[in-house]
Amino acid sequence: MNKKVRDHFFIVTGGPGMGKTAIIAALREQGHITVPETGREIIRQQVAAGGQALPWVNRQAFARLMFEQSLQDYLEQPATGRPVFFRPGHCRYHRLS
Repeated sequence: MNKKVRDHFFIVTGGPGMGKTAIIAALREQGHITVPETGREIIRQQVAAGGQALPWVNRQAFARLMFEQSLQDYLEQPATGRPVFFRPGHCRYHRLS
């Protein structure tokens, strides 16, 4: 199996209101590669389209879209070796069994 090691990827985590989004914005302003949480954008898109993949309507559909977008964001990052900072969000919508 060919594994690609991405040891230059970092996840900015913390509780609600702790400044994760502000940290990502500051890193981006300093020229770092950043990937924001996808949840807000998915909600905007679903509301605009009259969609049902919203955490308060269809949590599983929303989680699926969050996972798919998060995976795409991960895979699309350039292999430059430069640090990449992610703002996660999809994990809270998946229940581990």
